[in-house]
Amino acid sequence: MFRFDMEDDECVLYCYELQVSQTVQRGGIGKVLMQCLCDIARKWNIQKVMLTVFKANQAAFLFYQTMGFNVESEDEWVDEDEEVDYWIMSKGVTDTD
Repeated sequence: MFRFDMEDDECVLYCYELQVSQTVQRGGIGKVLMQCLCDIARKWNIQKVMLTVFKANQAAFLFYQTMGFNVESEDEWVDEDEEVDYWIMSKGVTDTD
């Protein structure tokens, strides 16, 4: 599930949920789905794709890193006295991706 959203006055494509059955993980479907999201962003001239991943889900975190996503600075979205169990990740999208 995704939607177009505003983040710091910038239009982004935000991936709210991506679930791949464990029986077909590591078969390429996640990669294809994330590439489709980047294609949609490009089609609508959106420069960034963002997502949230639970810190406990190391496999998903590594997958997103492999896809070119990086953790956004927690200083920008977490209050100083707040502890969170997720990361916000993003990837810039260009015409050449």
